[in-house]
Amino acid sequence: MSRKWQLIILGVVTVLVVGGGVACACSPFATTSGVSVSTPQAQVPTTAPGQPTTKPAVQPTQPSVDNPNPPPLGSTAITSLRFMFESKSSTGETMQVEGAQTASAMYMKMTQINSDGTSESQALYYVGEFMYYQEGEEWQKIEVGATPTFSIDDFDFNKTLKEAQDNGTLQLKPAGVGTVRGVACAKYDFVSTEGETTGTGSIYQGITDGLLYRMEGESKGTDGTTSQVVAEFWDYNQNFSIEPPI
Repeated sequence: MSRKWQLIILGVVTVLVVGGGVACACSPFATTSGVSVSTPQAQVPTTAPGQPTTKPAVQPTQPSVDNPNPPPLGSTAITSLRFMFESKSSTGETMQVEGAQTASAMYMKMTQINSDGTSESQALYYVGEFMYYQEGEEWQKIEVGATPTFSIDDFDFNKTLKEAQDNGTLQLKPAGVGTVRGVACAKYDFVSTEGETTGTGSIYQGITDGLLYRMEGESKGTDGTTSQVVAEFWDYNQNFSIEPPI
């Protein structure tokens, strides 16, 4: 694996763990090799900020709920989920990520689309004590053993947002309701601050389980660049497996 992709992976993981101004999205799993998943139906692309270049996100609709009162963020335990992120920078670059996580395995594919239209991708798996990644057309297998890898908490944005709420860097304001991938959600507009980085947008929180299903908005960095961001999470606590590619 090239040093460049090692740095990209570390950067993406940092985003997933601490939030921040860059997040990514990619299309839902269709026929991704090595991943045993059900295939979601193609969705109509969103018209919200951070419109994906593919069609991963559902346009939120309005459920028949007048006064949503979901459980607090971070209060529902997570054993598995699928996720996608996309961040479009004002500099013309796009970063996309798709993945899945269970208690014992993880899959992630990252794609960087440059301002000139060229792109690069890197996929990796953690299954058991092994990591798998692509080197050219060949898959490589490395035993990581007791080396810390990813836990389900690394992909739990629910806890991340709750911590941001608690420390005052995230403010939420009720903004009605919406449905994401068939799940009735409470919608909240947010303002976030992390150092000199600011972000505004909306999140969709499941009315019955309190889990985060969608996040969309814009972040602005200290250098003046902006990123249009959309992220979705689904198949929480579903029974699926992630198999190694070789």
